Amino acid sequence: MAESTPRTQEQRRIEAERRLVRAAAELVGEIGPTRVTLANVGERAGYSRGLATHHFGSRGALMQRLVETVTSQFRDTIVEERQSDTPIDQLRQLIDFYFRVVSDLQPVNRARLVLWADAVAGPSEDVRPQMISADREFREEIEKRIQLAVSAGDVTASVDPHGLATVIIAMLRGGGAATRARRPSRSRCGAKRNRAAAFRSSADEGSGMKVHHLNCGTMHMPTAPMVCHVLLVETDSGLVLVDSGFGTLDCTDPARVGPTRHMVRAILSHEETVAHQIERLGFTRNDVRHIIITHLDMDHAGGLSDFPGAQVHLTAAEALAAIWAPSRREKIRYRSVQWAHEPNLVEHDPHGEKWRGFAAAKELTEISPGIALVSLPATPAATPAWPSMPAIAGCCTPAMRSITTAPSTAGHRCHER
Repeated sequence: MAESTPRTQEQRRIEAERRLVRAAAELVGEIGPTRVTLANVGERAGYSRGLATHHFGSRGALMQRLVETVTSQFRDTIVEERQSDTPIDQLRQLIDFYFRVVSDLQPVNRARLVLWADAVAGPSEDVRPQMISADREFREEIEKRIQLAVSAGDVTASVDPHGLATVIIAMLRGGGAATRARRPSRSRCGAKRNRAAAFRSSADEGSGMKVHHLNCGTMHMPTAPMVCHVLLVETDSGLVLVDSGFGTLDCTDPARVGPTRHMVRAILSHEETVAHQIERLGFTRNDVRHIIITHLDMDHAGGLSDFPGAQVHLTAAEALAAIWAPSRREKIRYRSVQWAHEPNLVEHDPHGEKWRGFAAAKELTEISPGIALVSLPATPAATPAWPSMPAIAGCCTPAMRSITTAPSTAGHRCHER
């Protein structure tokens, strides 16, 4: 039997660091980056607690190597993707690739999503600069394909490639997170949950609220169906909406939605509007007293005009960016026609108490006890793909509950806690 050749010291070093980085990726995906230590990485990799310290010296150096690994793998896979014949097909292929990556449960892919979220939610110098750079590269890839599609005549020449690329990335982030979160399941009443219809879920016992989960806009992205997830909350003082989906005027005049509608391929059905669904539940539009907007993108703000008497709550930063002083890029991203009726705006500053790892959570007691606004930190202008975006009680796109697609029995409502 031939004897195996002993590995060199360099080969052993490379193998040890590879295993340590993979262990770090697994732990980031399982417990989050803030709880990762050199000791638990060494143990997960099957080494001593001190070996990670020996190879990397500090936790910061290990996290930087992990970021380099996850971003370079993502970049290399984009380059290796086989190109389609037309620019518009190349753009669809890139979107398809993104969804395949975020749907893959490999530790490196999961770690990339968690590290991106951490870079947005906290100013981590170990993670943030490299994630910003990788984010910019991906946006530039999409922008390049849009430019080629404009040159080929597949996309109208009036489109700003940079602005549209920013919008597409924002939608990919939400859709990708929903794709990862989605799991086929059955409710206790035996029927599968339905993506295309509203269903009720009970709030915590004793909360005094009932929450209806509504789909207020089915969208057919190139590789994954998406919905405009709106919460209708019954409180003692009236109805509260979290976001508003597409509105009745969007359905009547699709041009209100803007050129992005060609990419998201929204159905724009009157039956899916929140106004129609509220009336179907036995309420009136005047029963809606408050609307909390997580952000003013076209699939969140289209229904505002259906409730002109409601107070519209949003962060001051979002109001500034979308309404009062939008930049050229923001004028493309947002659709000002959706608030041309001049709604009654209530602007909130990002102050409050620490809550579940977030720096500040503010309970909106003027609406109802138990509803809180959690504001994510603002992002420098150099990284426009990460706009400042408030999250309302965990209802911002990355944290939304998803709904599976099987049809339900007519008139049958399932309850979920």
